[in-house]
Amino acid sequence: MEKYVLSMIFENIEGEKVKVRINDVRPDITSAEVETLGNKIVEKDAILGKKLKLASYISAELEQTIVEIL
Repeated sequence: MEKYVLSMIFENIEGEKVKVRINDVRPDITSAEVETLGNKIVEKDAILGKKLKLASYISAELEQTIVEIL
């Protein structure tokens, strides 16, 4: 069984890079959808909360993984 993971890189307000992985992503997700998602995550402060805010979305990569069911 194939699964897809979206790895997204953000920068927080302290200038550090933060990597976020989202499992079970559609394999046909478009670049525009990924960019919109990244910007929404920053806008809504959806990942880190008030302690360590994200400043910007940098990039993303869609990774295919193979899952074996035994």
